Amino acid sequence: YDTSGNIVWTQQFGTAADEESLGIDVNTSGVYITGLTAGAFAGQTNAGDVDAFGRKYDNDGTEVWTLQYGSSGYDDAFAVAAGFQGVYLVGTTEGVLPGQTGSGGLTDAYVIKLTEDPDGDGIFELVDTQDGIFSSSFNDGFTRGTIDNRGDQTLVVADAGNPTDGVVINADA
Repeated sequence: YDTSGNIVWTQQFGTAADEESLGIDVNTSGVYITGLTAGAFAGQTNAGDVDAFGRKYDNDGTEVWTLQYGSSGYDDAFAVAAGFQGVYLVGTTEGVLPGQTGSGGLTDAYVIKLTEDPDGDGIFELVDTQDGIFSSSFNDGFTRGTIDNRGDQTLVVADAGNPTDGVVINADA
């Protein structure tokens, strides 16, 4: 919307299967959306059951990139933040994500850090999975979280719907 409340642009996207948009963030370079898909976006591959995705649009509403990823199980991405040092996606997985050794319970939380290609062609690069994906296991319930940009730091908070389980990560540390 513009400052007068008029719609500037709208984008509808999907596959022949079901999709949900679950998170959004904006910065000066565009709009970032996260969610889940049971299908495969153009140029992407479905890893199993339901996959997570991240997508960026520029300020004119043109798609810049899409990342679809997941395990053989159910995966979602419900929060996104465009921080000073990259784009962070937070979600849950019921499987083992690429580069990880295993899950700690039925549903695990994860954080993925992406950086955009410095030459500006809009192609993302997955940061080293040893440093870029952090898993925290929860034995039951569902996992939800938030990502918060504070100055030059990005904090990620996830919980399993239980006040005794959770994780806080300083993702820029």
